[in-house]
Amino acid sequence: QMDGIVLQGGSDIAPQHYGEEPIGPWKGDPYRDQYELKILDYAIRNHKPVLGICRGF
Repeated sequence: QMDGIVLQGGSDIAPQHYGEEPIGPWKGDPYRDQYELKILDYAIRNHKPVLGICRGF
């Protein structure tokens, strides 16, 4: 059992995930994006608090 989730900071999340297109080359990690979005979905569905540290510049 867990009480909450911490998502660490890092490179920008792909802009397509929030309805935008990249400006210039995107240097993120698509595998990390998918993994963390699944974790976030789990947290929301199970009413778990999330501390998300900046993923962008």
